[in-house]
Order: sequence, then C-alpha cells, then structure tokens
Amino acid sequence: MKKYSYLMAALLMMGSSAMAKDVYLSATGSDENDGLTAGNAVATLSKAVELAEDGDVINISGIIPVKWMLALEKNNLNFRGTDAATDGFDGQEQSLIIYAVNKNVQFNNLTIQNCKNPGTVVAGGAFSFAGGNPTFRNCVLTNNEASSSADQGRGGAIYFTNSNLKIYDSEITSNVANKESGALQGRGGTLVLQNTTVSGNTAVGDCGAIHIVDLRQVEIDKCVITDNTAGKSGGALYITGSGVENLKVTRTFIASNKANGDHGGAVYFGLGNNKDKDYQPFLFGACTITGNECKSAGGTMFITGGFDGTKTNLEDGTRKEQVVNIVNCTITDNQTLSNQGNSGGINYQDGTEGKKVAQLNIINTILEGNHSLDDSRFADGWFKNAPVTIKNSIVGHIYEMDKETFIGTVENSQTETTPAGAEATTAGLQALTEEHYYPLTEGTQATTMGVVEDATAAGLTTDQLGNALELPYIGAVQRAEPAGETPTAISDVKLLSPTQNGSYNLNGRRVSQLKKGLVIVDGKKIMVK
Repeated sequence: MKKYSYLMAALLMMGSSAMAKDVYLSATGSDENDGLTAGNAVATLSKAVELAEDGDVINISGIIPVKWMLALEKNNLNFRGTDAATDGFDGQEQSLIIYAVNKNVQFNNLTIQNCKNPGTVVAGGAFSFAGGNPTFRNCVLTNNEASSSADQGRGGAIYFTNSNLKIYDSEITSNVANKESGALQGRGGTLVLQNTTVSGNTAVGDCGAIHIVDLRQVEIDKCVITDNTAGKSGGALYITGSGVENLKVTRTFIASNKANGDHGGAVYFGLGNNKDKDYQPFLFGACTITGNECKSAGGTMFITGGFDGTKTNLEDGTRKEQVVNIVNCTITDNQTLSNQGNSGGINYQDGTEGKKVAQLNIINTILEGNHSLDDSRFADGWFKNAPVTIKNSIVGHIYEMDKETFIGTVENSQTETTPAGAEATTAGLQALTEEHYYPLTEGTQATTMGVVEDATAAGLTTDQLGNALELPYIGAVQRAEPAGETPTAISDVKLLSPTQNGSYNLNGRRVSQLKKGLVIVDGKKIMVK
C-alpha cells in the first residue's frame, strides 16, 4: 500500500510539472498577444503574471518598464532572463517591482534597476517579501531607493520579514535607503548570501549594506562587501536582535565601508539577550577586513549586548554560553576618527562586574596595523570587562591590557606588537592583491604559529580562497610570497605636511591625499601630522 501511495504522489508531481508552462514577456511585445511563444510575447509584467499559473516560468527579454507595484498572488513563479546585461526590470523611479506575501518566487539572470518606493505601503526599494522563499541567482539590483524617511524607508533594494531569502552569484550595488539598510534588511527568517558583491550602497541612518534583525540563521560566504556608507552605525553589516541564533560570515572581503555617525565601520554587532535561546557560536572566518572607518568606536567591529550570565536557559536549568569566534581573519588598516580613540580594530567593552557577556575568541588571526586618530593606544583593540581569548594570533596594541579591566587570556600569541605612538605591522603582510587578500611573507612568524585544529574546532575548514586549512598559517589565506619591497615595519620616520599626492598607505593602497598617520611617499615611510 505504501509503494502505491508513493507512486501516486510521484505521478501527481510529474503531472503538475508537466502542466507548468512558459509565458513570454518582452520589451518589444504587446499585451494583445497570448504570451505563449517568444514571437507572441506580452509587454507588461502585470499581463505576464495574469497569464501565468502557479509554477510557471515567465521568460523575460529586454528591460521591462514597471510603473506600479505588483502584489504577487501566484506561487512558485520563476522570472527568468537570458542575461542580466540585457534582461530585467526598470522601475522608472516610480515604484518597487513586487510585493509578495507567503510566496515562493525565483529571479534568474535579471537586472532590477531604478526602482523608487515612496513607502506609502511597504518597505523595500525594489522588492518587499513577507514570508515565503524568495531566491535570486545571477541578478543585478542597482540604483534602487527606499525613499521614505519613515519605517518604510528600509532596505534600498530588498526588505523582508519572516522569509527565507537566498541570493547567489549576484550584485547589489548603489542602492539607497532614506532610513536604514542601504542594500537589504531582514526581520525574522533566514538569509543565505553567497558569491555576491554588495557595494556602494548608502543609508541615511544605520547600516550601509546588510541589516540583520532577529534572523535565526545567517550564512554569508564568498562575498565582497565594499564601499557602503551608513549615516550612523554599521558600514557593512548591522546585526542585532535576540532572535539571531546562528550566524556565519566566511571567506568574505569587507573593505572601505564607513559608519559616518557612530560605531562599527565594518560591523556593528548587537548581541542577543534572550536567556531562553539556544545560541550557536557565531563565526567570522577566513575574512579580510580592511580600510573600514567609523566616527567613534570600532573601525572594524563594535560589539555590544549579551545576556546576563547569572541567569539560566534551557529546560535543565543550564546556560549555553554565547560565543563569538573570529578565526583566521586578517584585520588591518581600519580606523576610527574619534579623538578619544575607541579602537580602529575591535571595540568590546560591555561587561561589568557581576555580569557576563559573550565570550570573544580571536584565533589564528592578524589584528594589527589599525589606526585610532590622535591616540594609537587604542589602535587595534579595546576589551574592557569583556571576556576575550587571544589564541595563536598576532595582535597590535590593546588599550589598558595591563589593567584589571582586561579580563582576557592570551595563548601562543604575539601581542603588544605596536608600541604606543606608532602604528606599524609586524605580521609580514604584503600588498593587497586583486583577489582581495594580503599574502604573508615566507619565513615569518605568521606562517608558523597557526593551529589548524583550533580553526576546525570553531567550524572553519578552508581559507578565503577555498584552500583546505592544512598549513600553520594565520590570517585569511594559506599563501605566502618571498620577501619583496612591501614595507612591513617602521623605519626612517619623518614628519611631513599633508600636501603631496600620489602616496600609498602601509598596505600598498594608493591614496590621492595624505592623511594623518604612516604613509609611503617615493618609497619612504613618512609620519603625517
């Protein structure tokens, strides 16, 4: 009987699949056509969806203008172009494209551009999803805007609530949110972001790019997140809410993002505080984080929150400790512009006497060569009354590491590599490559002090380039080059007024104007005051 039931179910599925049809939508079509062949394509999105049934494929040719938001009523539709360079939708700065409630929908090989959601109904510049499973593959979302200054002004390209959003092999660029979340915001649900570039997005408030609010599971892998700007905190990532239970950011390049108003040039991390949640260890693994900037605290990362350790969770009365693991990362050349320092690297100082917050583990990592305006004592880290373990790592200057407020432990690591008053690196990093990583230098300590087993125990098995972790290297990549001319330490420091052009920072990046700190001019290292 069971075999018969399985057979009937399989036949029904095959029948349903066989009944699915193709609908054709073209920039040169006409809504007078039946839309059943490429030669008889319709012209508007609304007509194509009207002709479609659940499970159908809408084939898109050319850039289709969209003047009005479509409230999607059909389920399991697949909007499919041939090439994102030629096919897609243009919102003509009038509307978002689709609002969908509890719908599964796919978008493939499409460009979605020039949408402008005034925010009278929902948030999201181009798309708004409530529930369901939206998926994007090989898509470009660019120049879209959530233009409202109210709550609807969230998510320059995408806003979703309680949805399972997946984005693969795509680009999310130059979108704007007039409240927060320049690229996308998710509240509840899950997010998978893989092999995707998120660049040049802007928010007036918090979060220049990706805003994670109470998403129970987040996987960001093999992505490039660069040149995003927040008017307040969180230039690239803004993570907050007690509902975030499992978060992994791996093999990702996070660079040149800005938090112009406050904290977290790259990452603002507000830890959850629900004692009843079974939080899994959060992981930042095999990432290169460089060139990020904030106004106040944490040029790389600002960590705050966490639940009270005196309370219990789970039915047996035990408490599963919150853990943040930073494993095999290269974190350098980030800065804070605060006159009070507050760390160009990582700022984590939420603990107070009698209160335990999350355990921060820095493993097989290079955290060095970051900058704190006017006070290099804060350059790389400030961990005040916060539990931190530094293991198999090279870390520059940690503020007040010799004080009682530093309650961390250091194992098999080289710390205080940067004397107060100087911001050089000793890890032997060479210039940043076009593949978005810093090679190590052969024969340096950074190629010998890593422990692979500690990385795999934290859930990391490959480096940023996808190579298996087999060598005792620290940092984001298992690659070292012969010693070259890339400067890795201070020598012959001179003072210079910032008037010359064509200079480089310590990581080999060309800069158009000299800024305060160490730079390279005509092959010589110079301290600009």
